[in-house]
Amino acid sequence: MVLLTLPLSKGNRFLTKPAKELLNRELEARNTRAKDALKKALGGDAVDGFIKGRLTNALNERITPGVVYNNLSAPALGASEPPENWSQPLSLIQHAAALVRKSLTDSYFSRNFAKLSFTEEEFLGVSNVFADHLLGSRDFKKAQDEQEQIDRFWSPTRPPTSSAKRFWKL
Repeated sequence: MVLLTLPLSKGNRFLTKPAKELLNRELEARNTRAKDALKKALGGDAVDGFIKGRLTNALNERITPGVVYNNLSAPALGASEPPENWSQPLSLIQHAAALVRKSLTDSYFSRNFAKLSFTEEEFLGVSNVFADHLLGSRDFKKAQDEQEQIDRFWSPTRPPTSSAKRFWKL
């Protein structure tokens, strides 16, 4: 779930509607694998009847946890609004920019998808929240330079308004 979402604030993450479809597909695939593993484990004679009955009942239910979705709306971001209103939009912009750049510069990034029910291409398609120019160009050098800029000007002590504007320029 962390891979498909972007942090907004503690306990709140942003998930696009297309990413929600990938998340549901992944949860369903994991649920199927878990049920198959339980069925395989139940096959042995060493399993006590009571435990076998309980596990058999579990196979008729969902094994993997569900997800709770909430709709969020953007806070007022006018010039007269308090600077803290920018904290969630800043987090979204910063993490979205960093994710795209990491996908292009981290040679291990593709390993995230080895055992998932969706591909890296599908993931990048649904995670490109701001239509980032780098995904189209696949410019490794520019992605590396911009990631260094992100690392340099990200600071929790800087006013969120000015940080958000700097990230948006990328």
